[in-house]
Amino acid sequence: MGKKRITGALFLGICFICLFSCKAYASDIADIERARQGVVALFSGVEDKSGNFHRVKNACGCIVSSSDNSNYIITAYNAVHISEEAKSEYAASHQLDAEQIGGDTVMKLVVEGDIMVDISVVAESEKKDFILLKADSVINERGALPLGDTGALNPGDDVYVMGFSERLAKTENAGYEMSELLFYKGTLESLDHEADVAAYLQHTAYINAGNTGGALLDADGYLIGLNNLAKSDAKGKQYVSLSMDEIRTILDNYGIAYIDKQQDAEFMALRGLYEECEGLYASGTYKGSSLKPLEEALKSAQELIRQENRDSEAIAAQKELLEQAKGALKEKTPLLSYLIYGLAAVLAALLVWAAVLAVDCKNKNWYREG
Repeated sequence: MGKKRITGALFLGICFICLFSCKAYASDIADIERARQGVVALFSGVEDKSGNFHRVKNACGCIVSSSDNSNYIITAYNAVHISEEAKSEYAASHQLDAEQIGGDTVMKLVVEGDIMVDISVVAESEKKDFILLKADSVINERGALPLGDTGALNPGDDVYVMGFSERLAKTENAGYEMSELLFYKGTLESLDHEADVAAYLQHTAYINAGNTGGALLDADGYLIGLNNLAKSDAKGKQYVSLSMDEIRTILDNYGIAYIDKQQDAEFMALRGLYEECEGLYASGTYKGSSLKPLEEALKSAQELIRQENRDSEAIAAQKELLEQAKGALKEKTPLLSYLIYGLAAVLAALLVWAAVLAVDCKNKNWYREG
């Protein structure tokens, strides 16, 4: 009996380790805060005739574009699609009249907690299992994930699944916060899984009901895939994510602007140059007349960076302005600095001499009076 208990305990322990050893630390991923901002929670459900929203499904989504005062989000079709059968089951389990909740599926984007905005469908494919959604407003503190370069990926590379916990997905009235996002680390196994249907990446990073529709990231924090639980083999620990090549094609077909890895690298280089020039401007090493062009270049660069404008031509033009202004800087003449220090020393000596002289005169007057 004792041996059976020990064996059972060891088995549970091994299962526990296998389940949680794949969980990744946020520090494993470059620019983790930006990655958090690009993954959101989505609700799909139905509205009754009184206009009340009834949540039926929860899913993750990835913001792939923030342009024209709108956010574009992509998620897995199966994660948000509600069949007529599912609507009827929901109505029965919640003691609702099925006729009261008929009609199209309604989808909401969770801003934070219980704050939601409406989203509409731009494009969808049940076969490739994706749906592209649009929110007619830009959400503060959220931003689009830059798309990675799948051509640079190789089997054996580290990849990271990001999304919400499975517990939240199974909790009907759960609220969602960015702090609740979880990361799971795995290894890329194949870049052409189900290639006859669509380009899928096969990997070992854990996908569940909470993070399906969420992001698959490379080690630099770039979006390389869309997590798909329906096509994954959880028992065999073979998980798949729709490749960014497919998503990029969708966005191109609809003329939706997005940020790719090259544009992002150019933007980050501009930020680095801006910070360098800002330091030069504040150093006090250069003549005031030569600082004027740099001051103007810093102002225009700051505006471009604040807008997070990743237009390659605009970035290149701004970098050229900063480089030109940086190259035109002229250091203050060292001799002039020495003269200033010398004059200051002479002035200090004169002040000391004057003070001594004043004291001496006062002493002499006191002596005469005595």
